[in-house]
Amino acid sequence: MKNITLLIILFLTSYFLNAQNTIRGTKTETEKQFDQDQMLYTENAIYLQELKTKSNLKGYDVTANTQDSLALVALYKATDGDNWINHTGWLKSKVADWYGISLDINGRVVEIFLYHNNLNGKIPQQISNLTMLERLTIAGGSLTEIPLEICDLTALKHLDLSQVQLTSIPKEIGKLINLTLLDLSQNQIAVIPSEIGNLNKLTSLYLAFNQLTSMPIELKNLTSISTLVLSYNHFSQIPLELFNLTGLVVLGLNSNQLIDIPIEINNLGKLVIFYINDNLIKSLPAEINNLIKLKELYLENNQFESLPNLSGLTLLTKLSIENNALDFGDLQSSNLNWSNIANKTYSPQAKIELKIKKVNDSFVLKGIADGTNNTYQWFKNDVLIAGELKDSLQVASTNNTDIYYCKVSNIGFPDLILTSESFYLSGQVQKGDYDALVALYNATNGSNWTNKSNWLSNNPVSDWYGIGVLSGRVNFINLDNNNLEGTIPTQIGNLTDLTILGLNNGKLSGAIPSTVGNLSKLISLGLSGNLLSGNVPDEIAQMENLENLLLFNNQLIGLPDLSVLKKLQILSVGDNKLTFEDLEPNIGLASLDFSYAPRPKLAMQGILTTILGIP
Repeated sequence: MKNITLLIILFLTSYFLNAQNTIRGTKTETEKQFDQDQMLYTENAIYLQELKTKSNLKGYDVTANTQDSLALVALYKATDGDNWINHTGWLKSKVADWYGISLDINGRVVEIFLYHNNLNGKIPQQISNLTMLERLTIAGGSLTEIPLEICDLTALKHLDLSQVQLTSIPKEIGKLINLTLLDLSQNQIAVIPSEIGNLNKLTSLYLAFNQLTSMPIELKNLTSISTLVLSYNHFSQIPLELFNLTGLVVLGLNSNQLIDIPIEINNLGKLVIFYINDNLIKSLPAEINNLIKLKELYLENNQFESLPNLSGLTLLTKLSIENNALDFGDLQSSNLNWSNIANKTYSPQAKIELKIKKVNDSFVLKGIADGTNNTYQWFKNDVLIAGELKDSLQVASTNNTDIYYCKVSNIGFPDLILTSESFYLSGQVQKGDYDALVALYNATNGSNWTNKSNWLSNNPVSDWYGIGVLSGRVNFINLDNNNLEGTIPTQIGNLTDLTILGLNNGKLSGAIPSTVGNLSKLISLGLSGNLLSGNVPDEIAQMENLENLLLFNNQLIGLPDLSVLKKLQILSVGDNKLTFEDLEPNIGLASLDFSYAPRPKLAMQGILTTILGIP
């Protein structure tokens, strides 16, 4: 009995960790891993208690229904039962003693619980004979599809088919009108059928770790739902239908590509736990202050540059807001009672701006950090400059090799030290920009450029050929027709003040680095007339100020949907290896160049004539 109890405890511990981390995970370079955070959602607590209760049931000492027994045998054989992790009793003892099976007093199977038991194959049609089945858990393994017969099990209340490599959901799932919990997380599902709106008894819906970009409008019909997890998908905006679900208590939207939170968040007044971390959001709507029941709020790893008044969130016990672009003024102006938040993380934050002004033969450096009672420290070549405690520093420009920066602290937030960008006196630019230009020179065989005037010299960077500088930041690069050969370095993404990047007509090869997505101020990107290959990175769709994108005459094979770039005026992608499927999402963009190579001329002409009216 002690051994059985121990196994139950070990199982529940494992499930506890996996269930919560389905919502909040951590990405590595090779796969998406579960997060180490041990935060338990309210609905999961209820669910785990139910698991504990049922796991202690031994089953009734009755003979199993014949059709149910045969259905289980078919399941065992169809999913390679001999190689399950645990198949104790299966096909050898009475059904009531088979691992993971629970019977009711009439001998009917009411639960199949084969969590992470290595089922591989296809669920057989005979599953439909289990007409009294209320709980089906087959998480982990390889099943690839939901058989239509499962959708005939209208007594089902709990369905967990997570981590089984599903690629789609049949519309017949709408027949499972008694479902209260549906877990399809960690699959490869790209589309949710509209019929999911029929599941109006659903209280918990887990769809994390899939390939979703949208939800059907019928989502708004799930008015009983209290837990919704859409984490680790590809949403660029929060489905507006979600804001009809006014009973939501737990909402997971982290690790998507969201750029804002609509003011309709005000509708979700019952929210207790809200995960919106690991997105691309720059600001919080003031309406979030109305979510007065919030206890846990996860905002880390976004791009927040300010905070609204959050004084209404008096119940907060956990707040994560690190890895944004906030300073002490932002934290103070939120009006949060920081001392009452037991578990809070607000460090680190992005580097603060360092403004530079030249006065005669000196430079005046000023660290830009709002807030009261800030304390400054200045550093020269990583050595503290004693006695310099103001927010500005005057430096004589006699030694052009020196590097300066400052650190800012505040007694109200002892865990946070803000560090400014470094300023390289020789180049008269921030050191990060200088290093990025050096990386560009080295990666593109700068010694053989047609014109490399002043590059890597002690002259100010503004004197380097093709470079423009404004307020100590590189804001212009034009190296068109300059015999650049090699690859575009990832460090190009560090030039975050760039407005124009022209590298046209060279011999650049390899992929366009995804770090170009960091260039949020870029207006014009020219990479045409090179040998660039691979997919155009999805991150280009984040460059909201982009007006001109010139990629023609390369060897590119994939193009993302750029329709979100509302300012885009010219998109030229001709003479690449794109297909019409690549171009189709971008048809409505102005001045789109649809020519691409190789292409069947007559077939392409017919497509364009039919769809676009181009003769």
